[in-house]
Amino acid sequence: MDSKDALERMIEDIQRFHVLVIDYKEHTFRSYLGFICLMMVKTEETLYVLDGIKLRSHLIDLIRITINPCILKVVP
Repeated sequence: MDSKDALERMIEDIQRFHVLVIDYKEHTFRSYLGFICLMMVKTEETLYVLDGIKLRSHLIDLIRITINPCILKVVP
């Protein structure tokens, strides 16, 4: 997904699950901090693939998921 609306719909959908698998690919070549290029979020039902470059300024919206203690986040 590559739009803010799709990201918002994904966040609303995944809040009903208790376990999420989160994986990401980052670019660090010639970059001091690096940045996320691709993010994958998997629930029991759906795999979401996010374009981290297009959604770069909106990825902070995922904080609602990452700080929720009721959701187990698995990062391989």
